[in-house]
Amino acid sequence: TPLTGVRTWDYIFGICADVDLPDTPGCVIQKEIPQRAVAYQVGIYNATRDSEWWTTCNVLADASDGSGVAYSLVDPFNPISGVMVTWSEGSAEGCPYSRSFSVSFVCSPDYVSIGHQHDVLEDVACQYHLKIKTAYGCPAQCKRGDNGLLCSGHGTCGYSEEQKQAMCICDSGFAGPACGE
Repeated sequence: TPLTGVRTWDYIFGICADVDLPDTPGCVIQKEIPQRAVAYQVGIYNATRDSEWWTTCNVLADASDGSGVAYSLVDPFNPISGVMVTWSEGSAEGCPYSRSFSVSFVCSPDYVSIGHQHDVLEDVACQYHLKIKTAYGCPAQCKRGDNGLLCSGHGTCGYSEEQKQAMCICDSGFAGPACGE
């Protein structure tokens, strides 16, 4: 029976560590699903107004053996734009190929806190993408000032063609590696 009436999708994932299998009926009844993975997708369905709710569970990415992870720039032509991590080797059930999950950490000095809720996009079938605007996506060469702000809040993280590296480009009247002088 095709899945119809999708109500919600929840995505549970870890960036620096795997997460445990979600404690939902759709995940618990699965036989061939890892107990820990990089990311899970949990769907809650109701086919009709009179039918019962039921759930499904998919592994979006499983890199438990260390393979299936790739790192890249968000924009290869703009190295300060951020970094992207892509995990593959997810389940293929209901998909033409294995699912994958990627997270883009977009350099945005105004966003220090990452938060817990973000939209996950599926522009290509079974390839899920999350974009997080954060100062943590900025190059390490763009220093934080004593106030904790990128380039002390007195400059912009930029790329120096002359020095071939990212650095703080200070506003007029400010200097130093973090524009704090």
